[in-house]
Amino acid sequence: MTTLTVTSGQQTYTIAPIPAGPVAHRARAVLRARLVDELTGLGVRGGVSIDTALTGLSARMAGDGIVGFVANPARRFTDLVANAATIDFDVSARRFLPRALSVNLGPFNIGLGDPVDFPDHFEPLDLGDIPLHRSPVRIAGHVMSEVGETRTPLVGVDVQVTGIWSTEPGPDVEAETVVETPEILSLSPVCIETGRLRRQQYARRGSRWLGRPSGCWPLWRRVQLNCGLVIRSGWLLAICLALPMRM
Repeated sequence: MTTLTVTSGQQTYTIAPIPAGPVAHRARAVLRARLVDELTGLGVRGGVSIDTALTGLSARMAGDGIVGFVANPARRFTDLVANAATIDFDVSARRFLPRALSVNLGPFNIGLGDPVDFPDHFEPLDLGDIPLHRSPVRIAGHVMSEVGETRTPLVGVDVQVTGIWSTEPGPDVEAETVVETPEILSLSPVCIETGRLRRQQYARRGSRWLGRPSGCWPLWRRVQLNCGLVIRSGWLLAICLALPMRM
């Protein structure tokens, strides 16, 4: 047993330090990655999260899109010496579409025994950059020709984005003086479908009392009908706001 002498003031202590255990028996990072914007390659900011249904893994987030999991590998993944462990997880960030990923961790066994095999040897899984796709910004409207008080829809008109406002101009600001050049990295037209509208008249049926008035109250998600009413496909049901037990 190795001992160590420590002197503090007038006191001298002889201690026997506990040897450090295998690296896999310590709380440490088991997975790390960096979430980046696929268009710019820069780390995303705001609302960054990483989540998994696996127990024993603690999520960690840092600046510049850094995410990962911390765990005690020897406790959570006991068989890494022979078999890989699958980690299913989700990543997300504000203004980006979420992604679901599945990766394999390990195994850590090259057949040489301690200290190069698990649990004496462990390396976290570094996924590098994970690109995220931006959530689309939809611009919709009608192009009209305005002559006096007459407005006529225009068909097949080319629409160009010549300026944007990152913040809405105040009432005392001339909008044209604060317009910004659109720095748009990606722009795609939507698929426009044309068709005819059909109008359908619905006949209002008389209201009926429900057999159990207590079965329909505010914030309830399920309504139980036991008044002998047969619900047909396509029917519209209305709940009276003043008397929620009446339909």
